[in-house]
Parts: sequence; C-alpha cells; structure tokens
Amino acid sequence: MKTICSILLLSVVMFSGCQSESSTEPPRDSGRKLGFSPEQVTISSGQPTELHLVIENLADSIFAVSMQIGFADSILSFTGIANAASGGFWGANAVQFAHDTLSVLHITISRVQGQTAVNGSGTICTLRFNAVAAGNCVVEVLTDQLVFYNSEGRELEVPELEEKTAVIHVI
Repeated sequence: MKTICSILLLSVVMFSGCQSESSTEPPRDSGRKLGFSPEQVTISSGQPTELHLVIENLADSIFAVSMQIGFADSILSFTGIANAASGGFWGANAVQFAHDTLSVLHITISRVQGQTAVNGSGTICTLRFNAVAAGNCVVEVLTDQLVFYNSEGRELEVPELEEKTAVIHVI
C-alpha cells in the first residue's frame, strides 16, 4: 500500500511539474493593437497637438465603441475630436460623441443603423489638445472602460488586444 501511495504521489508531482513548464511560455502576439500615433510628442505651452487613436489587425467586426481616455487636464486641454464621422476606419456618416470631464474623455462612436460592421486597421478618431502648462502627460485608453459592440448592440470581447499609451511633453 505504501508503494502504491508513493507511486501515485510521484506521478502527481511529475504531472504538476510538466504543467508549470508550459505556462512559462510568452503569450502569443495576436497583432491586435489599440494605441496612439504619434506615441510621443513634444510641444510648447499654448501649442495645439493631435493624437490619432489607431486600431490594428481587428479581426472581429465591430459596429460601435465606447471608451474613456485619461489625461492630465492640468497639462492639456481637450479641444475636440475629428475624423470619426468623416471616413477612414468607420466609413462615411459615423456618429460620434465626446465629453470631457475632469481628466477623462468619454467617447462613443457608432456606425449608422443599416450599415455593416467594420474590422481591420485604421484611425478610430483624432483627439485634439492644447498645451496649458509644462509637464509630461500620459494619454491612455482606460482599459476597464473600453467596450466594443457588434451590429446587434451586444458587447463584443476582443481578446489579446494590446493597448499602447502616448506621452505629450509640454515645455
């Protein structure tokens, strides 16, 4: 009986050891990315700048996106959103909403009812800022507030989406 227990215990230890080795492999790069272009900008106080929010290699078709973007409103002032409704990734006639509250942009962009969902790569929108004070400002999509929707209005999970921030240096 003692021999059987020893063999069983040894088998469990060996099996567990094999499992942990395979979990140390680096995650597979899906190629799906959401980030800003350019990733770094240096401007003087009082100058305007633009950041393009770009998506790459989106295989799933989306009809709309709702997101929040964080930034330091003590360094930058949000002045508007462009390009979402005038073509590019969303095509013509997309509907866009943007509202700025205490260092967070609330943005929703949607295709018009009757249009098909979109996928692939392109500029989701262009964010416009004005520098108000010297400093470094990280602009980032708040991951827990990023939601994609399909054409039926249901939330759509986009797995393995790599998100990148931008840094605006104001001198």
